[in-house]
Amino acid sequence: MAEVICLGPSPIGFKDEVFSSIAPTIEKSLEEAGESYQQFLELYHGVNKKNTQTKEKQIEEEVKEDAEEDEKYGHKKKIFQAFEDYYGILGLQNKRWMATQDDIKKAYRKMVLEHHPDKNAQRGEVEGDAMFKSIQKAWETLCDPLKRKIYDSQEPFDDSIPSADSIKVDEDFYSIFGEAFKRFSKWSEKKQIPQLGDKNTPIDTVLDFYSFWRSFKSWRLYDFLDEYDTKEAESREERRWMERKNLKSRKKRKADELSRIQKLVELAFSVDPRVIKHKEEEKAEKERKQKEREEAAKKKKEEEARRAAEAQKKKEEDERKRAEEVS
Repeated sequence: MAEVICLGPSPIGFKDEVFSSIAPTIEKSLEEAGESYQQFLELYHGVNKKNTQTKEKQIEEEVKEDAEEDEKYGHKKKIFQAFEDYYGILGLQNKRWMATQDDIKKAYRKMVLEHHPDKNAQRGEVEGDAMFKSIQKAWETLCDPLKRKIYDSQEPFDDSIPSADSIKVDEDFYSIFGEAFKRFSKWSEKKQIPQLGDKNTPIDTVLDFYSFWRSFKSWRLYDFLDEYDTKEAESREERRWMERKNLKSRKKRKADELSRIQKLVELAFSVDPRVIKHKEEEKAEKERKQKEREEAAKKKKEEEARRAAEAQKKKEEDERKRAEEVS
């Protein structure tokens, strides 16, 4: 950005006189040169063999280093804890991930009143505080949005998708694939999720449905499947190695999840009776318009030929009349 220098007012008595004229402009031809420009050319055109070899060597060294770290730290696998049904503990086993924060709060208060140690003592019951501690733990997890996402992500989930062979009649499609999309909608970042619909759903709504699922974004987390517990690291280097391994594993699982969902979407789109019908109608309409264009072109050609024949006939008639008049 050019700098602007602001000058103060002229001193009193200053005479505005021009002592010299502005120098004429000179046109110069400049060529790129220098070490930086040479490096750019080598990088852009890929002609720097030395740099290529250096990069390959660097990759080999990184692979070797990763292998050495795997051998050094790989034995420290994380011990997974048994899964506890927090929704069941709070009496929300039928709502589970669809339970609202208000549902969770009401269920927690109800369970606390029923299983508080003081209440048990008044009733003469010896339940111990194990249940009460489980209720507290369930509440602490489910009332926190991030902890709840991590917990919901590790609940047992059916990741299977239907096969095209399972569709025997059109109605099978709506029931089988409708259930699958409803199941995977659990992971949607968006709250407003379109439904698969039925045979009477307008085609524009159907296409909007597939458009939504093709750009589907999932909030599902895979942290709970981390192989390594960074708290067990004995050094900063080991902790960083664990973090890299865990992150790589999460990314792979996330990519597999999105690939699986897109496979479901494309499979459903390919066997959707409404889409098939729409494509057939589009094809028929396209063929109809093509036929109309061909017929119009044919008629135009015939009309042009007819006019040309009439013009030729009129010309010949005019020439004949002139010839008769001359004779």
